[in-house]
Amino acid sequence: MNKPTEEILLNDRKDLDARTIACHMREIIKIIGEDPNREGLRKTPERFEKALKYLTSGYHLNLDHVLNGATFSVAYDEMVIVKDIEFFSLCEHHLLPFFGKAHVAYLPEKRVLGLSKIARVVNMFARRLQIQERMTSQIAQSIEEKIAPQGVGVIIEARHLCMQMRGVEKQHGQAVTSAMLGAEISSSGFFLLCGPGPADAGAVAAGAVVAPALRPAFRRIVENPAAIGIGADLDACHLVVRQHLPKRSGNPCDHPSPVAPHRN
Repeated sequence: MNKPTEEILLNDRKDLDARTIACHMREIIKIIGEDPNREGLRKTPERFEKALKYLTSGYHLNLDHVLNGATFSVAYDEMVIVKDIEFFSLCEHHLLPFFGKAHVAYLPEKRVLGLSKIARVVNMFARRLQIQERMTSQIAQSIEEKIAPQGVGVIIEARHLCMQMRGVEKQHGQAVTSAMLGAEISSSGFFLLCGPGPADAGAVAAGAVVAPALRPAFRRIVENPAAIGIGADLDACHLVVRQHLPKRSGNPCDHPSPVAPHRN
């Protein structure tokens, strides 16, 4: 039975030739018709090895090391959201980068995570040979495993150079993936995420974290998904409320439910 991809270590000497990555890259440079000894390429193999080891350093981390005990008992049961977490990863099919933003939300049960640790969890899984779908699930599952929240949702928006630089060559295509776990997560609702700032809390991404305390206006949206239209701004994955909200001036989400205070 084959081991899962995430368990394969790049420094497993059983699977790698005794020579360094740089030695193999020097041969690749020759195969494509270049001279690895010319000035501009002389140190490229070593640079490539150093870069590849950094970009795949997530294989050498584990969840306990990354969290470093930063889980806390807190009497708080509203949504905690960390949005716009930038990441870079490598597509395992072509070894080309894909990059974008991750949005993570969860409903605590008895414990919360240090906010910076959520970004570190994203980095741990991004710095591997990946596909976006698996990375999304891994982030959600790791949070569920460590703090057993009522629910956890993860959405990732990314651009893939394997479909921009080669193949279909679509420069503006984005991939959006989601993972929703727990009793309070429902794919029929909406994952409510803050927008670019406090004044734009109406920006939301597809999926759902339905908090028990959400005010009735949003409950009506969840009950009637047809009330939502997906906007064209994929950078923010805006969902625009078209109807079934009370008529009022300004953004209908100007008064979002409170979120946890900042923690390092």
